[in-house]
Amino acid sequence: MRDFFYSPIPDIEKLKTIQDRVFGTHGKEIPGIDLCEDEQLPLLERLKVYYKDLPFDEEPREGKRYHLRNDIYYYLDAIFLYCMIRHFNPRRAVQFV
Repeated sequence: MRDFFYSPIPDIEKLKTIQDRVFGTHGKEIPGIDLCEDEQLPLLERLKVYYKDLPFDEEPREGKRYHLRNDIYYYLDAIFLYCMIRHFNPRRAVQFV
């Protein structure tokens, strides 16, 4: 769904009208937040090995609770969560609702 606040697909024309406010001229620095940019790409390389094992179908299927084509939890979020869990193998997970 384009131009919805959860949508990963932006409305490019709308974004062009507010690009100074969105991107600003402050550079990559966000005060108080370390993005660890030099660690992000190596982590992505390590995560991609799990992509081939994704257990998700694109469409709903009996016996499965999640499918990639839904309007609630987008496929990119599910893919990254799956890969992060496989990589870091946490002992427990907490879901806040």
